[in-house]
Amino acid sequence: MKNIAAHRIISPSGEVFHQHYVALDDAHRLIGIFPLEKEIAGTEFHNGTIQVIQSEINPQSYLLDFEPS
Repeated sequence: MKNIAAHRIISPSGEVFHQHYVALDDAHRLIGIFPLEKEIAGTEFHNGTIQVIQSEINPQSYLLDFEPS
């Protein structure tokens, strides 16, 4: 599992979350987007915005697009 946090996260549906993290399983499937309420060991943090995009090749996988602030 991998957690990636950012100032802003845009979900595949276009909803914007502030100070949240994206949880992905080992196959890069989206587990969810959760509030970053405390530090979580091993979580990557990126300044700016992460946009979560559903993969066209494998609809169960997601791509992350990083936009620095």
